[in-house]
Amino acid sequence: MVKMEVSRIAAERIKNDHATASAKQEAIEKVIREHYDDIHRLARHLSRNSDDAADLAQATFIKACAKFDLFDGRSTMRAWLTGILYYEFLHWRRGRRFLSSLFDRDSFDPTNSILDRETLLQAIHQLPSKLRDTFLLIEVHGLSLAEASIALKVPIGTLKSRQSAARTKLRELITLENDHDV
Repeated sequence: MVKMEVSRIAAERIKNDHATASAKQEAIEKVIREHYDDIHRLARHLSRNSDDAADLAQATFIKACAKFDLFDGRSTMRAWLTGILYYEFLHWRRGRRFLSSLFDRDSFDPTNSILDRETLLQAIHQLPSKLRDTFLLIEVHGLSLAEASIALKVPIGTLKSRQSAARTKLRELITLENDHDV
């Protein structure tokens, strides 16, 4: 059975008023097991910190569990959870703006010795947030334009424009970085 079908079945079981508490708990655990890695990976890219990513992923699943009755199946479970994560991230970022201006946080894993990857990650994190978020969802995490549109609550045309602008800006940033290294 495909991941999407399993998630949809689990969501139906969670929303079923006649399902036993243990059946609902099992369904919730199944959704978390299936989607945690994707949600955590995106949270890590957004927050640029593993501990914050874990907190954001946890907050996402707590909110999802509390609001499963709002999942209507018009989107995939992945897109729905990504939308929750994104808005949890925006809320988290608003609360951290003051702190982030005081501290310079690394945007890449310092133990990674692959220079090209470091350069790309640095460039991604230099993008304006709207371009970075669009690029991460579509290019890094593999969401379709439709899924990203639902998650970010913006039209597909806007996403296409942002995706193109992000690619152009990344090329400029990477070229500039490589010119400085020569």
